[in-house]
Amino acid sequence: MITGSLASLGESVRINVKVLDIETAAIIEAARGNIAMTDAIKGMINKQISLTGGQVTTSPRPRIKIKPIQKVEEKGFVFEILKCRLTGKTLNFSLLITNKEKDGKLQIYTENTILFDDYGNEYRCKKATLGVKNSGWGSVSNEIFSGVPIKGSLTFEDISPQATMLSTLVLRCRYHRGDVSADFSFKFRGIAFSK
Repeated sequence: MITGSLASLGESVRINVKVLDIETAAIIEAARGNIAMTDAIKGMINKQISLTGGQVTTSPRPRIKIKPIQKVEEKGFVFEILKCRLTGKTLNFSLLITNKEKDGKLQIYTENTILFDDYGNEYRCKKATLGVKNSGWGSVSNEIFSGVPIKGSLTFEDISPQATMLSTLVLRCRYHRGDVSADFSFKFRGIAFSK
């Protein structure tokens, strides 16, 4: 979903635009800038003024919060599973990751990220994304800015038809903040999935 606002600044207009993921309400992209005032823009602002009772507002709309299936905090990052869906034999996780410390880089090792179902079957992650970056050569990495959530995903294939839930997901990662970097891993347990 694309949302935005206009604010009159005399001879120019401030435009704020956000692209939101409607499933997670995460901001995918945001931009703002000033452009010259035109008759068409004056018309839009006047329409906005009449709809808001004479006031132009630029305050953001409240963010829709989706309750995560599970949430884990590790090494200053908050990992939330927002959705876990099985389609055929492919299992997809939608994640939201927030860095609570200073800006840095997060890397997910796809080939070392493993999943166990309730029958003890083991699966290796086949594909992962962090923002717009896709996995390649066994991992995916992206800049994670402090306090700015980023969407991620994990894909596992050839899931057994016997599986009714997931007993454990082990996520293996690496972080880089300034001169400090380290590998870490953590677990989600007892994850239900939808079909």
